[in-house]
Amino acid sequence: MRRSCSSACTCCLTTRPDYTQKFHGIYGQLERQLRVPLVPFLLAGIADKPEMFQADQIHPTQQAQPVLLNNVWPAVKPLLGTGSPR
Repeated sequence: MRRSCSSACTCCLTTRPDYTQKFHGIYGQLERQLRVPLVPFLLAGIADKPEMFQADQIHPTQQAQPVLLNNVWPAVKPLLGTGSPR
């Protein structure tokens, strides 16, 4: 089964410069307005590796999770603070 094209799919981001510019512009604007961190590209490091996706070619596999964590962690860690959750 092939991955279907969605509004934020890799194929659009890599083949349509106008789309890419608008996509990044919107999220950069939201980052500034809402003062929230931006994860530049969640699927960085796996988007072009079909073996990192389940059979539906949409959902990442268990093996992809450490890569996704590394992509998200720099934005999430500062939000957690240094206090203990207890």
